Amino acid sequence: MATDNPSSIEPLSLTAGVKPSEEIRSRPKAHLAWLHIHSLDDLRDQRVRFDPSINVVLGKNGVGKTTLLNVLAAALGGDFRSWSTRSFDVEYRFELGEWFWHYRVKNVRDPSRDHDGRAGYRPEVTLRVRFEEIAFEIESDDRELRRTINRSTERFEGVGLLTAFLVAGRASDPWSNTTMVAMAPCSFDPVLSRFDEGLDTFRAVLAQVADDRPMAFTKQASERHVWRGSRSALGVIGRPSRLVDLDAILEDPTRPVRLSSEQLGISQAFLDALGATELFADLGLPEIRSTDEETSISLSQLAFFMKRANGDVLRHTSWSWGQQRLVAFALYLAEHRSYVVADELVNGMHHEWIELCLREVGDRQCFITSQNPILVDFVSLTSAQQIERAFVLCEVRESKPGRTARTWRNMTEREAQTLFDARSVGLQSTSEIMRFHGWW
Repeated sequence: MATDNPSSIEPLSLTAGVKPSEEIRSRPKAHLAWLHIHSLDDLRDQRVRFDPSINVVLGKNGVGKTTLLNVLAAALGGDFRSWSTRSFDVEYRFELGEWFWHYRVKNVRDPSRDHDGRAGYRPEVTLRVRFEEIAFEIESDDRELRRTINRSTERFEGVGLLTAFLVAGRASDPWSNTTMVAMAPCSFDPVLSRFDEGLDTFRAVLAQVADDRPMAFTKQASERHVWRGSRSALGVIGRPSRLVDLDAILEDPTRPVRLSSEQLGISQAFLDALGATELFADLGLPEIRSTDEETSISLSQLAFFMKRANGDVLRHTSWSWGQQRLVAFALYLAEHRSYVVADELVNGMHHEWIELCLREVGDRQCFITSQNPILVDFVSLTSAQQIERAFVLCEVRESKPGRTARTWRNMTEREAQTLFDARSVGLQSTSEIMRFHGWW
């Protein structure tokens, strides 16, 4: 088990199936081009465009910034399960050159599905795709699925068909990953999470490996080297493909299991920022059970350790608030190769760490909120056209006499040009210019 200090016993360092960063960067990636909220709570007909690189969501407290990030995480990851008990109508589009993936996702109030005093809803999804020489459309209301490929239409009846035709999932759960991940020529991030404004992401990482939620891997006696495992939400640790040398655990079960910073996907730049020579995850001693039919390995403890240049080794419980956030973001980037959705990324971080995080985002499409002007000042702005797409302003405006509603909008062409011209002079920072004009 993991303790306050890493074991003095030589650990078993598993071989991780991490693909080289050059290969990851070379993958073509579609970007989210725009999002249209037809209806969601008090929001009506809100349409915003996005830049393929970084997008900054600005606004005062309570104007919907986190709500927008939650919508983006659901759309980018194709997972609307947490929305299954609320009414909404969301439309969005991914683009990659001339190819596109156009979605409209609804949850429609359906009294026939009311149960035990709770309101029932019916999911509806429409997907139109243009990929290479293929054009097709899929429509489903969870009762019938209609599929049209190059003008040839087929109809299918039955609950769960939506999931079956899009990605693998439980047929009883029509909201299980309703995005055509497998058919996209880019690296969509399944079950994309929002990096939160505090330490919830870091705590969630730790909570994924515990006594009541162990990582479990099994191998049938008839299959010599085929391991099947439970997929922990901590993908960089829990994904079996990264733990490719599970057989080594069986050879010496007395050695604690440890994952290095390289195996965790934490770059040297993050280690340097932390002042660490190494950072590793200690998964403790494995619990092994074996029968004539199968062998199982269970890991139920997790602790992170940081080794300093002076030889000190610090458990994560001794790290500062900012150190925990920085490591959590490094783990987040290791898991999410295409998109970043981060709420108040700069909280608890020194300005050098903020610059580091933006650099390490790389070519991912990024969506960030911030109350801190430092982040806005670090964003690279190359044209007025980029500014027009890259900033989303969340505001509260009067909708009717005596009533207000939240609104989301991009900067206008004139506003973007004003900001770009003023910033080019170099006399004021981006945040100062935006505050002067009342855009933030």
